[in-house]
Amino acid sequence: MNKQFSHEKIYLHLDRSSYWANDDIWFKAYLKDSPIAECNLYVELLNPSGKVVQKKIYWAQSGLAYGDMHLTDTISSGVYQIRAYTNWMRNFDESGFFHKDLVIWNPSGKKIDKESRQLRERNIDFQFFPEGGTFVTGLKTRMAFKACDENGKGLDVKGRIVDDQGKEITTLKSNFKGMGSFLIQPQEGRKYTAEVIIAGEMDRNVHLPVSQAQGVSMAIDPVEEGGLHLQIADRAQDAGGDQPYNYLLVGRAKGEVFYHKEVKMEKGHWAFDLEKEGLPKGVIQFTLFDKELAPRCERLVFVHPDDLITVDIEAEKSVYRTGEKARFYVETFNDEGEPLLANLSMSVSHLDNQLNIEKYPNNILTQFLLGSDLKGLVEDPAYYFKDDSVSTRCALDNLMLTHGYRQFEWKEIMEDKYPKIDYQAERGIKIKGKVKTSISQKAVPNGNVNLMFLRDTTKTYSVGSDENGYFEFPDFYFKDTVSVILQVANSKGKNDVWIELDKRSYESPVVKLPPLNYQYLDDRKVDVTASFDQESLSKISRIWHLKDTIMLNEVRIARSKYKFGERPLRLYEKADYELDLNTDDDELGDVLHKLEGKFHDVIVDVHDEDRYKDPFDLRIPKRSSELWDDIMNERKFSGSKMTVRVDYQRCEPVYVVDGMVTDEAFVRALPAGTFKRIEILKNGAVYGNIGGGAVCCFTKYGAFKSVPYSQGEKASKVIGHSVVRKFYSPQYESPQPSEMKDDFRNTLYWDPMLRTDSMGVSRVSFYNSRQTGEVQVVVEGITAEGKLCRGMCKYHVVTK
Repeated sequence: MNKQFSHEKIYLHLDRSSYWANDDIWFKAYLKDSPIAECNLYVELLNPSGKVVQKKIYWAQSGLAYGDMHLTDTISSGVYQIRAYTNWMRNFDESGFFHKDLVIWNPSGKKIDKESRQLRERNIDFQFFPEGGTFVTGLKTRMAFKACDENGKGLDVKGRIVDDQGKEITTLKSNFKGMGSFLIQPQEGRKYTAEVIIAGEMDRNVHLPVSQAQGVSMAIDPVEEGGLHLQIADRAQDAGGDQPYNYLLVGRAKGEVFYHKEVKMEKGHWAFDLEKEGLPKGVIQFTLFDKELAPRCERLVFVHPDDLITVDIEAEKSVYRTGEKARFYVETFNDEGEPLLANLSMSVSHLDNQLNIEKYPNNILTQFLLGSDLKGLVEDPAYYFKDDSVSTRCALDNLMLTHGYRQFEWKEIMEDKYPKIDYQAERGIKIKGKVKTSISQKAVPNGNVNLMFLRDTTKTYSVGSDENGYFEFPDFYFKDTVSVILQVANSKGKNDVWIELDKRSYESPVVKLPPLNYQYLDDRKVDVTASFDQESLSKISRIWHLKDTIMLNEVRIARSKYKFGERPLRLYEKADYELDLNTDDDELGDVLHKLEGKFHDVIVDVHDEDRYKDPFDLRIPKRSSELWDDIMNERKFSGSKMTVRVDYQRCEPVYVVDGMVTDEAFVRALPAGTFKRIEILKNGAVYGNIGGGAVCCFTKYGAFKSVPYSQGEKASKVIGHSVVRKFYSPQYESPQPSEMKDDFRNTLYWDPMLRTDSMGVSRVSFYNSRQTGEVQVVVEGITAEGKLCRGMCKYHVVTK
């Protein structure tokens, strides 16, 4: 089951936590537990409203990918979000995606409204979570709680628990981000209420769950050093049950069962100790089953890994001067001092330029060990790894009690109900769709579908449609966006069918976790970008000051207004010959006569003078709908046929009007004044004319812009993998004042493919900018054995 429904995890290491307008976001992606070794990675930028404003596709190889996003100079200030996922991850909850909220600041943009908003009581969510999921009368239970707003942001809370007779039972106070816990032993017939103060000022009464008269409870103490202490109590046996009732305790991690033990209850109680040394690391799940294999209790526990690799970053000195070359040694060794091969990413940036949303932001350790296994918003995740104090371990356990969830509910597993798989893992760019009949829209089985890239019309790919009309071309690997043409015929060779492309993979999933652009000051919401102190903003804005820019003289930009139909519909990038008819005064003639003598290898042979036989007057161009109706009434020509040869080919060319494949009679039925341009292709393969050319005509009025492509044909643009840029790092071997003047790089250095050698060492050097202050170096990655590693250091830059 784990392989079939693998829980894929993803993390992006970004070069900084905040950015400016006209800046670049550099990132490296790390993927774990992917169903395939190579796959497409989708990276999106969401604006403060949760709308996708930028999207890119990268090809992840062996769980690694890197790229960038450029921010425009007109982008608005606010809290944005980087969201990353694979096609496979779309089968599950969006909480499994990677999300990173970040500040983008535009000093030249409009000011942020600094007016705070009052927290409303109706937006507060206060919940109780009994340990193990049961609250049984007479059994002492750890009751966890969390107070948060509608988006999951924690709110401080304190208060007391009273029973229905007004007697105080205990007090409560949140430990971190609105979470906490307390012990309570419910008594028979009593009900309990929490009288609390939320966010400093707001009073509220919240009822505890009503205790059950009979049941089983499970308690685990993960705070003890070296092991886990498990206790199970059965109220029925404790009250004098007839026969001992046995249970089955199962431990799971990463979808795999690592532990199972039969629990034999004696007088309603059972206790057991588990050594942490042999347990899986990270989030593990214990479930207690009864003899019918129905889950009765469940508890999540976090076991700190003891095999994390700390990356040592050694600078040649702690203080550098502006423009000076900085040199570092990056080292990866295990606890025994043995060197490790590692694939790393390294970012170097000025701390003065950072506008941080969180004090303890997400990193590669917290994402893979914690955040990707929990549901909902986990604020300041690095807080739980800051030290090994009792208060930190208690806060982490409260997180387990309040944020735990199962990938699959046990009841669904027992009934063989598994998630519906609508999105398959992608090894490359897929081009797929369905062949249908043109009228009834029924599936066309055993059709022959041909695909051609307009960049290379010499190569054609072919596949057949299955019994349901579906077709899929093999995985492609190409950069940027390309134009393609698909042609299809049914099993009898007829092309009276249509192609419907499947573009679900390119459509962004619904945004359910948008960026949160506020924080709390007591019980008031304040915009994040408005809450930064003026000193921090002035440091950032000074580099944007006009004295550091080049002033241009007045520049006037003129552009003609776009007119309907002015952009031709075509399936090729460049024609072999082009004829402009906008200056031609002959409004009534035959447009194909215009080709005579214009190009040396385009021959126009007219055998007789053409005259119109029908009574309709085509000399005045009509509206598109009227013109289309006239021609569909099958008007005929008198006179002999006109022959056009392109490049001395024996086959006649194909005729195209505004992107629609037609015939010679159709073109000649329109007066020359209808057209503004003719383009000639020597190779008409893109329109299905193998061995012949193509005569493409474009009307002045876009007359046939709304006419669909001909049957059996489909043109489309396909988005490929994004082009990977290289980070620019200037070289100042002997820096000149003019070179250093405008060097205010926000990111001093970025290397997404840093590797340590067989000695576990990598040497890095770069030049500092003109800016002074404290600089932070962050290195994250993974070793060849799959162990996570991370390291940080700081240094100072002073003026010369």
